[in-house]
Amino acid sequence: MFNVPNILTMIRLVLVVVFYFVFNIPDHMLALAIFLVAGATDLLDGYIARKYDLVTDLGKLLDPLADKLLLIVALFCLYSAGYVPLVFPILATIKEVAMVVGGALLLTREHKVVYSKTIGKIAAGTFFLGVAASFFKPQIDPYHIVVLSAGLGLSVVAMVSYAAENIFRRKTEE
Repeated sequence: MFNVPNILTMIRLVLVVVFYFVFNIPDHMLALAIFLVAGATDLLDGYIARKYDLVTDLGKLLDPLADKLLLIVALFCLYSAGYVPLVFPILATIKEVAMVVGGALLLTREHKVVYSKTIGKIAAGTFFLGVAASFFKPQIDPYHIVVLSAGLGLSVVAMVSYAAENIFRRKTEE
């Protein structure tokens, strides 16, 4: 239960809180550094868990939760500073809540955990880059909007893909 990947995930959860408070410092570069370190822990924990067969049920639940919290908190902070429009944190929150509810239903009803697929990883990476890039301009920038829109769009495509796959799987099992 307490292995290196899970500890890294727990560190990421703590970093979300630290990020939130540090973001209130006028120079947002420290907040950006915390955001990037938190993102690096996401890459590192997944790599270590798979390479050394340290995947746990706790990690399967906490890792995506930490990712979602980091993204949503960062987007709301960036919105509060005028760096991104309100539509991004709101749509990202709605999408992530839908994913959590869908994942919880699958877990409780069918004891299945939905794993991230390539499209989901590309979406998350694109969204992460868009959020990180938004720190560099203290106003809404059209280029960042394009990257954030691509990340959000890809994440919706990934969500629909996961839903369709599970609906199709259930129908073929019946």
